[in-house]
Amino acid sequence: MVAASGPNTAALRLVNLSPYLPVQATTLPGENCNMMGSRSIVNDPVSGDKLGPKKSFDTRIPAGQIFNVHSWLAQPNMTCSVTVSFMPQPGREYVMSFDAKDGKCFIGVGRLEHESVNASPVVVREESVRKRSNVAGIANSGNICAPEIR
Repeated sequence: MVAASGPNTAALRLVNLSPYLPVQATTLPGENCNMMGSRSIVNDPVSGDKLGPKKSFDTRIPAGQIFNVHSWLAQPNMTCSVTVSFMPQPGREYVMSFDAKDGKCFIGVGRLEHESVNASPVVVREESVRKRSNVAGIANSGNICAPEIR
């Protein structure tokens, strides 16, 4: 895994477990999460390759602020989208996995914990910092970070 490169970054390994190529996975700035200002994270920053089926790559992300990722797939037999938000801590390492099966999409975020120098790191589930309604992106003018509708 690539190391964080300074006090304001964290390391992130993106893993595509699905047999599909994501149409897009974008990071969205701040609390608003409107698609304006988003940037794609499905291209490897070194090679430029896309996050293909059963592939992974490492990158760096901003730390100390909410990191929002919205991903979607479009296939002849399935179209789905999913969003996750978490607060990366400076110098930490994270794994974000994408998967799609049985007509559903999934994103999982885990934090790597190093229990000892010689042991392999343990992945600890990272909780999403906000809950959303399934229709938040549609019902709230494209703001996918809108609170859950009750």
